Amino acid sequence: DFVARLPYDVRFKEKPDADTPTVSSSSRNVSQSFSRSGNSAGAKGQMLDYSFNFIGTPYKWGGNSLKNGIDCSAFVQTLFGKIGVDLPRTARQQALVGHVVERLEDLQPGDRLYFWDAKRGYIGHTGIFLNFRDNHAFFIHSSSGHKGINTDDLALPRWRKILVAARRDN
Repeated sequence: DFVARLPYDVRFKEKPDADTPTVSSSSRNVSQSFSRSGNSAGAKGQMLDYSFNFIGTPYKWGGNSLKNGIDCSAFVQTLFGKIGVDLPRTARQQALVGHVVERLEDLQPGDRLYFWDAKRGYIGHTGIFLNFRDNHAFFIHSSSGHKGINTDDLALPRWRKILVAARRDN
């Protein structure tokens, strides 16, 4: 009740940019085990596969370079921009757009995840859900704790207890 809705909607470009990611068969092997699940076909599947090219890119607060340093919300914004989805810049703004995913079990590859930052008192972190596998729930994000872009397991209590929202873009 105390959260104001931003006057911002997800907008789809009629035609994605010319540099929309394409995935070759030589994508990193790690992407095979996470994002290629049968549910990740199409643009979102390509985006997830493309995201693995940047594992190890350093975390940089306010950064927006997939090669030189990027923060979590710019990572999500940039990847979704590659498939024609315009998102706001910050995690707390992004968390207000798209369709709500209410149950953890309903997550699909490409859904956006949002986490509470207790120090700041608002949503301060985001990532992209990859898939469920062997009692794990993997996502990719840019994190200062991991020193950059990496995958993590949403099944870990430290992530589950601060997960506050999930959104899906059609």
